[in-house]
Amino acid sequence: MILGRIVILATVWLASIQIAFAEPAEWDEQITSRAKNYPTAGMVFAEVKFFEDGKTTPKECRQIYISGSSQEGEKAYFLVQHLSATPENTIHAGWAILVPGVYTINSIKCGDYNGFKGPFARFAVNKGQVLNLGSLVVRYKNTSTNFFVPNRPTGDWKVEDLSPAALATLKTKSPAVFSKATKQYMTPIRATKLTQ
Repeated sequence: MILGRIVILATVWLASIQIAFAEPAEWDEQITSRAKNYPTAGMVFAEVKFFEDGKTTPKECRQIYISGSSQEGEKAYFLVQHLSATPENTIHAGWAILVPGVYTINSIKCGDYNGFKGPFARFAVNKGQVLNLGSLVVRYKNTSTNFFVPNRPTGDWKVEDLSPAALATLKTKSPAVFSKATKQYMTPIRATKLTQ
């Protein structure tokens, strides 16, 4: 009986030691490290998906970057998708540590050359906030591609819940920090006149 209790206590103690020394997830470690340099910042998680008008599957973009700025002139530029030959290196969502402010997503880059000019959406981040901005879904009409100047999409866009693939990325790469995120989805916006 006493030996059984000792074995149980030893098992619990060893399990707690393993938990204490478990390595943090890849992004959790990066976020914690970078956040120390920005004590007044907040952070955001987001996803972007492109659909060509009439198609039901997203456009395959090897990489998707969001580019934006705040009303105070602070910049936001971060990766939200990277498709890799190895599943463990593929991501379907991204994150950024940002100085507090109201940010506008001004452009989105799909791959090396294919860019889309906004504005697309707006969001606010305050000191210490961890936000789930949701998934910006851009449906566009196929137009001629200009490799030097971003196209202005002539379709429509909306914000919805993160996709299962994005949630899987965030829960695997950043389980600790993402678990603290509050849903505060970005708000889609439109330019007053959209022309090519």
